[in-house]
Amino acid sequence: MVLVDTNVILDVVTVDPRWSDWSRRQLVHWLDTGPVVINAIIYGEIGFACERIESLDALLPSHLYDSGPSRGRRPSLPPEPMPPTASGAAAAR
Repeated sequence: MVLVDTNVILDVVTVDPRWSDWSRRQLVHWLDTGPVVINAIIYGEIGFACERIESLDALLPSHLYDSGPSRGRRPSLPPEPMPPTASGAAAAR
C-alpha cells in the first residue's frame, strides 16, 4: 500500500510544468503495483483547491479512499461538523 502525497496529486491535476510528468508516471506506476491511498489530511489539503466537497470527490478516484461504513467514499474523517472545504472556510471569514 502506498500513501500518495498531496503534491503528487496536485502536480497532475494542475499540470505543473516542472513536475506533472514525473508525478503522473509515479502515480501510474504505483497504481499498477498495488493499492494507492490518501488519508484525511491529504484529502483536506487537496480540498483547499476545490470550492465544494462534491468537486473534490469528483476530482479524486474513489479507489483512493478508505471507505468507512457510514462515510461513503471519503477517507475516515473526524465526526461532523467540518467546513465544506478549506477554501470555503477561508471565504467565510
